[in-house]
Amino acid sequence: MTDDEKIRKGQGSRLRTVRMAAGYPSARSAALDAGWPESTYRAHEGGTRTIDPRDAERYIKHFLRQGAKGGNFTGRWIIYGDDDELSEASLDDLVRGESPAFKKKAIDAILALKKR
Repeated sequence: MTDDEKIRKGQGSRLRTVRMAAGYPSARSAALDAGWPESTYRAHEGGTRTIDPRDAERYIKHFLRQGAKGGNFTGRWIIYGDDDELSEASLDDLVRGESPAFKKKAIDAILALKKR
């Protein structure tokens, strides 16, 4: 399994966790209820398509409104996972899908740390 596949599978697994916490028995039921394209949502949850930050935020907002409880659910968590998962990620993994301005700030911060 490639690194990209691992990232997508992790994102999908976290998305599934939130969906189930919101009480949806299937990806299909969540997509239909929220009005999302079912094929896109299923691909995100199945780990065959990378979730972009806007989609992650949209999913989280919906699931929290539906009562998802039991975790620290955020769009960032869906994309990146927990801190221990982040420590094993590459810089490319951490900035994938972010804006050019965000990427520049991340690089500037790293260069500042290296100067210490």
